[in-house]
Amino acid sequence: MAISSKTEKKLNKRIYIGAGILAGLILILIILVVADSLAGGKLYIKNDTDKKIEEMHVFFDDDDGNLVDNLYEGSIDAGGSFSFDYGSAIKFPGDTYECVIFVKFEGEDELQINDGMFNADFNGNIRLNFYQKGEDYFLHTKAGLGVFELTKSTDMNTDIILYFDENDWDYVF
Repeated sequence: MAISSKTEKKLNKRIYIGAGILAGLILILIILVVADSLAGGKLYIKNDTDKKIEEMHVFFDDDDGNLVDNLYEGSIDAGGSFSFDYGSAIKFPGDTYECVIFVKFEGEDELQINDGMFNADFNGNIRLNFYQKGEDYFLHTKAGLGVFELTKSTDMNTDIILYFDENDWDYVF
């Protein structure tokens, strides 16, 4: 039994539409892979509180106190933000490094916060977002790789409550 020319045209049209959709999906996948390889290398700090950060230091160190890449030293106004493109990958010469954050809000003592675990070169984004709920102050930390900022390799995607009166902090569960 032969296929009519009308049926053949419909079949060809469906094949072309399917091939076009497949090509579009492949193109989107290629764009995502390229964007993933180019993403990262930035530090973002946001101060969504009513207090100025008078002094802040962000760097990495290991258990022996070996420092790697001092990423930020400075202050940030209440409601302000800062971003910095640190460029190439941060290279860790030893086994395991932590992100260390020293922060001093106006009228408060300085806090030292250690978070994350870095054991391979890192070229992702680091986000530090200070925020408050009522009288309580928090820090959300995130260090992720690629477009989706995956944190599996950094173990740094946490909310931390800041206890200024005790000069301490704790993870929010």
